[in-house]
Order: sequence, then structure tokens, then C-alpha cells
Amino acid sequence: MRIYTVSDLHVDYPENTHWALSLSDVDYLNDILLIVGDLNHHLGNLKKVFISLKKKFRAIHFVPGNHDLWLLDGQYDCSLEKFYALQSLCFALDVHMKPVKYDSVSIVPLMGWCDFSFGRPSHYLRKAWRDFRVCQWSDRLRTNQDINQYFLSLNIENLSITN
Repeated sequence: MRIYTVSDLHVDYPENTHWALSLSDVDYLNDILLIVGDLNHHLGNLKKVFISLKKKFRAIHFVPGNHDLWLLDGQYDCSLEKFYALQSLCFALDVHMKPVKYDSVSIVPLMGWCDFSFGRPSHYLRKAWRDFRVCQWSDRLRTNQDINQYFLSLNIENLSITN
């Protein structure tokens, strides 16, 4: 069993979708694929890619990124609502967002959001950074730190797994 990790596939670009869908149907059947964010903002496209990859790998694990929570199609009022819809989609397709143990290896997805503890974005960057315009949050999640704390709190259950 091999474990592959990929991020930022951005299958909203046709060439990236083509690459993901054209992976071998036989070479990775005993392997695990970790997709670490930024697949696509449209759940229909996510579903299409997940269904294809599920046929190619033993298991798929997914941790959503900022682009996956963008609200561009008017289907959701809040990025947190979209996160829950994404969780439901993954559950329905058997794409893992929770810890799974494989023999001697455990895969434990960790959620988070930018909190700017390393540095604050400038006024220009805040205007240019699309996340500030296309991610919308509930009233209880007012700051990036609130958002990050919420996602970090989801990890508590995942980090308390036992053998």
C-alpha cells in the first residue's frame, strides 16, 4: 500500500479535471489518496472527481480547503453550511473526512483555517484575496480567528482515537 497526497487540484480548470479523471484504473487499486484542499467550489464537480477517483484507489481521504468553501453559485448562504454539505457528500460517497486506521498507519485529517498568527494581511491583500469576498460565515464566526477556532475544535474528537 502506497499513500499519495495531492493538493490544489483546482478541477475548475479542464486540464486538471482531465488529469484527475485519466489516472490509471488499475495502478493504484491498493493505494490511498489524500486530497488536501482546493479541489473545486462546485459540489457537482467534486462529486464527479470523487466518483472517478474512488474507482482508482483503495480509499480517498479529503480535507477541504478555502476554495472548496467558496460561495459562487448561490446554493448556500454560508460557507459553514457548505462545509456540512461537503461532509454529507463525502460520507455518501465513502470519501473519508474522519480518521481511518490501515494496519500500522492511521490517517487523521486535521481541519483549520488561516488565523494570521504568522502575519496579518495588508489592506491591499485583504481586498485582493478572493476568500474575503466569496466565503461567508455565520454571525458567530466573525473573525478569521473565530473561524479557525471552530475548525480546530473539530479536531478534538479526531485526535482522541485509540488503537
